[in-house]
Amino acid sequence: MSKVYKKPVLFIVFFTTLVLFSDFDYHSRITEEPSLPYFDRIDDTKLLKRLFFKFMHPIIELENDLVLKQRKQFLRLYQKWIRGERLLSWEMSLFERFAELYFVNTQKYDIYMIFELLKRRIDIVPIELALAQSANESAWGRSRFATEGNAMFGQWSFSKKNPGMVPKNRDPNAKHMVAKFPSIRASVKSYIKNLNTHSAYLAFRILRSQTREEGVELDGQTLASGLINYSERRKLYVNEIRAIMKINKSLMNLD
Repeated sequence: MSKVYKKPVLFIVFFTTLVLFSDFDYHSRITEEPSLPYFDRIDDTKLLKRLFFKFMHPIIELENDLVLKQRKQFLRLYQKWIRGERLLSWEMSLFERFAELYFVNTQKYDIYMIFELLKRRIDIVPIELALAQSANESAWGRSRFATEGNAMFGQWSFSKKNPGMVPKNRDPNAKHMVAKFPSIRASVKSYIKNLNTHSAYLAFRILRSQTREEGVELDGQTLASGLINYSERRKLYVNEIRAIMKINKSLMNLD
């Protein structure tokens, strides 16, 4: 009987693995990327905000959906491991792929810590928080960094291979540049991964994880406090992001 079912079982395992891994690279197969509209030509402030949120909302939502798919896949592995069940070879490959994607050093940590770090890192950013930060960092899509480099979140770059844009008022001794991206979606993707992996946002990830453990819905106002290191303005920046979310809640059309 084993000979009869050997090939179908192998096919099922192969197909399942293919489906799981396809989620990682789905974004690269989408060729129609939305271009940044000419927001600088809109004089009506309320209209500008509404159109900006309408433009950014589906892009952020799409990237969040992909991360959420990864999280569901990871949690299945996590729950199986917690039950003391051995992960199959293809499941271990998926687990190792998650570690690679989310910058968890498998040589540095034991498997327990790797699972815990990934559980904390593979998660979404509340859409209202992402919308508020993109509005703030890109001057509502009108900044030079946004129009010339699709930089919607003011992320810094020190890369020599892919140099970014030099801020006009940068300190003479500073070396940072603002990262530029091939598309708005690439900027959104990088922003989410940045919050999910960079050591500066550990507080954000811990707070988000605690919220999950409490069974409470993720909330941008609450998680904003974890972004104290996003700007040199620290608390003032956090308060500004919270104000944008509060003032523009109706325009974000989240309901």
